[in-house]
Amino acid sequence: MSDTAYVFLGLDLHLHVCEQLMLIQEQLGEVVRESGAEVRWIAPEHIHLTIKMLGEIDRSLVRPIQDVLRQALIGCAPF
Repeated sequence: MSDTAYVFLGLDLHLHVCEQLMLIQEQLGEVVRESGAEVRWIAPEHIHLTIKMLGEIDRSLVRPIQDVLRQALIGCAPF
């Protein structure tokens, strides 16, 4: 196991949004296949909105980053 992890801050999307994105992927898939381009779609359960890429960081920093973010978000309403 590596001592680093590739980390980003992201938001999960509502199930309805993911379902709509899946439909768009299917529609675009037809166009992409016809063009001959190679595209890899992300699985619906992994669809998210990336807020900030932190990049490759030491694994020992992941938990402290999570803790700071949890504290910073106390009192913030879901949106």
